[in-house]
Amino acid sequence: MNIIDRAIAAFSPERALKRAMMRTQLDRVDQVRAIQTRKQKRRGDSWAVNDPSARPVHSAASAMSVVDRHKLRRIFRFNPFARKMKANLLNNLVAYGITATPTGSKKMQKEWRDWIAAADHDGIQDLYGLQELVTWTMLLDGEVFIVRRAVAGAGHPLRLQVLRVDQLDGAVGGLKVRDGIEWGEDGKPAFYHFRKSIDPMFGQGSERIQAADVIHLFRREEPGQWRGRSHFESVIEGLDDVDDYIEAEGVRKKLESCFAAFVETSIDADPADRGIGDQNGDVDSRSEQPIEALYPGMISYLDQGQTVKFGEPKAAGGFSDFLRWGSLRVAAGGEVTYEGMTGDLSNVNFSSFKAGSNEFETGMGRIQWLTIIPQFCVRVVNWWLEDAFATGRVGSRDLRSPFKHTPPRVKTIDRAGDAKAALLEMQAGIESRRNIIAERGNDHDELMEEIAADRAANVKRGIAFMGDPSTPGDKNASDASQPGADGSADDVSSGGDTTVVV
Repeated sequence: MNIIDRAIAAFSPERALKRAMMRTQLDRVDQVRAIQTRKQKRRGDSWAVNDPSARPVHSAASAMSVVDRHKLRRIFRFNPFARKMKANLLNNLVAYGITATPTGSKKMQKEWRDWIAAADHDGIQDLYGLQELVTWTMLLDGEVFIVRRAVAGAGHPLRLQVLRVDQLDGAVGGLKVRDGIEWGEDGKPAFYHFRKSIDPMFGQGSERIQAADVIHLFRREEPGQWRGRSHFESVIEGLDDVDDYIEAEGVRKKLESCFAAFVETSIDADPADRGIGDQNGDVDSRSEQPIEALYPGMISYLDQGQTVKFGEPKAAGGFSDFLRWGSLRVAAGGEVTYEGMTGDLSNVNFSSFKAGSNEFETGMGRIQWLTIIPQFCVRVVNWWLEDAFATGRVGSRDLRSPFKHTPPRVKTIDRAGDAKAALLEMQAGIESRRNIIAERGNDHDELMEEIAADRAANVKRGIAFMGDPSTPGDKNASDASQPGADGSADDVSSGGDTTVVV
């Protein structure tokens, strides 16, 4: 107590007690405000600065604002639904990697396989890991830059360095320089200015790199567009709204579980009949603090004019509906299915899930074949061929050999049905075995060699598996093992040796 409180207490203890109670309540309000401030900082400050109605109309040559990028990065780091959507997109766009298979000589194929492991300039990931990194950065920030580097020494010299948009040096001036991009006379980017490091402690200054050595990966959605926009720009608020609503529901449940009692004093009660603790209940004579706990067998006497009321928080309905429709809104904006984003399969059957999956797979294929493969995968292959030819690792004939790009296999939920459909398509001549094998994520020639090697090894060991004919045109082992017209099952013979049918 300060000197003023002590003076008031000397003349009017009751007023001094009220002042102390009010100060305690004000301190509690300050604590609540501090908690809310910390929560707000955890969520990235107020969303008012990111209000879509307050956003300026961006031109085709402008990038996302720094504020939006930072908010999206925070959301996808802490929001569970956002992280599930990220995994869903990457599993279907990249998965284990979009493979590029050279059709040239065996030496060329080996050189390519060896380089895949050494593709990363930072020495952390292989080529397929870089595919995941650049794909996600493009989706999140709207654009990403891949710089061509050359490393002297053993092995293929080409290395790929991935830079995000923050590393563009916007401080570089010039008549045709904007946000670190220098434009040529033809209206296309001619040079890129990158800061040597985002962290100032690793050095200042920028590096000017010609556009031929830079892949600027972004989704082009309108004519004249030269800067990328985030894949999630339309759901910035929606992702946070769903998470906030779930947290608010959790707080409400905690309040419902609280057993709160409130002591009410009648205004007609005589102040002389009330003790010093009547404002908040009985008083512990040792500490002169109100007793606020209830325990079994407790007997408490209330003063005249006091009653007890118990808190009854009212349950708010509509939680499931809001969560479902909020998630549907976010899933639609993120171009994923509701089931893929939430993992909730309670409201689908096989047919509806298959129909939704087909639409989703088509959308993922569109991004793969119209953006990732032509802008990134093909450019990387061309860089590799140029450096491989310049260093004598491939010849002129290999230089003209095409690469076959194969997106990751889409796992089926009806393997037997899909296998029958593939067989009918091959028999009808409307599909090839090579294409069907490629859709499964395998290389046709390698698979054929593996099958031939396995069959040769099986013949040598006297083994025939179900479905393996010993020679082209023979009956399958599975057919031979079935009861014939005489009701017996004949063994499959190969070269006069008895073959065990497995």
